Amino acid sequence: MPINFYNIKPSIDELVLVVFNEQDDELSQFKGKLVEYPYNIFLTFNDVQKKKKEKYNKVVPLNKVLVARIGDISNDIIQVSLSYIYKDNSKESREEQLKKALNKFIKNKQLTSIFIGLSKVFEIEVEYLWKNIMYKIDEKRREEYSENPEELWNQIITKLPQENNDDNNIPFLLDYCITKDDDVKSIFNELDPKFYEKFKEGIDKLINTKPYKIISKIQIISTGGIENTISLLKRALSDIDYDFSLKYEAASLMIFETESTDSSEEDHIKLVNFIKIEGDKLNPKTYIKCESTIKQ
Repeated sequence: MPINFYNIKPSIDELVLVVFNEQDDELSQFKGKLVEYPYNIFLTFNDVQKKKKEKYNKVVPLNKVLVARIGDISNDIIQVSLSYIYKDNSKESREEQLKKALNKFIKNKQLTSIFIGLSKVFEIEVEYLWKNIMYKIDEKRREEYSENPEELWNQIITKLPQENNDDNNIPFLLDYCITKDDDVKSIFNELDPKFYEKFKEGIDKLINTKPYKIISKIQIISTGGIENTISLLKRALSDIDYDFSLKYEAASLMIFETESTDSSEEDHIKLVNFIKIEGDKLNPKTYIKCESTIKQ
């Protein structure tokens, strides 16, 4: 989505998506940015939990989406901590702990998808809808939480018993939209009641639709050898922000599989098109054919 998910500063202790793009050994910190907020961040080496002989870049990979906890927000560059993600006493690997943390943010992508749908139906830019609706809902959510956090928290836990929000101190926007229906409706109606009707359809569909697998069979024929194929796939998969599995079924046939909870058929089409376009640029060319994209 071409607009920031949030337009304000995050709250202290809030869990956020981050990407670090520089390791500054002179200042003993990592530098990066928030994914859903318009702010830069830093992480001190002291806030990185690592084993004695372990290198910092093994714990804090660059150019990869991670989950961090907000620390100091008094400056324009926000300080974060990774202590939330990696717990030394956990039986899970770091990869498993990170995956579990990232899964919490699937809700934000689901909410974004609903607004992209609204944009297409009403032929209105998604930035306009998000700015005039979701920014206002988010502002109300944070105000209400700051006034009476215990009451709001109890509402979320009571109305969404299937959700595990124990690790987050403020409900996700999607949860808030579900539990505070009347308040959300009034904000939509300020713009146009028809937008809320379609939004509610999207929410109901999300709640009532069972998750399913999306599977694409991709055939890659590279006369340039396996190195060309590996390089092409690495570039194609580097920016993906949803869970996936990729495995060989035959010599040149691969199975790309995702879940509907955080991806769509459009994501599969986008991936295949990228591989086709970039494969044509290679010398010799790499030929790609997507046999099918199916739901299960």
